[in-house]
Amino acid sequence: KPVFTHLNSFLTQNLQTEENWKDFEHYFSTVHQDFFKTLKSNYPNLTTYDLNLCALLKLNLYNKEIAQILGINPLSVKKARQRLFQKMKLENNEALINYLFQI
Repeated sequence: KPVFTHLNSFLTQNLQTEENWKDFEHYFSTVHQDFFKTLKSNYPNLTTYDLNLCALLKLNLYNKEIAQILGINPLSVKKARQRLFQKMKLENNEALINYLFQI
């Protein structure tokens, strides 16, 4: 868990601007090649916010951690996840997580 605490702290401090998010996407893509490309191809209606949320979910972060990074309430993260799996026409949050882990 300490590694995730450090990662969460780093992300919270460093993802405050659009440029920082672009850097994050670049580094994330070097580890998870074609992740964003696959999502955009399969779900062209996803917003940048949706794609960023997918990346944070793929990192297996908790709602509370994602909320801190995005500067929102944990309940807002839960609602965003629900909207995301509805946009992707998946059955539930578990299906969303499983799908993201497979990419």
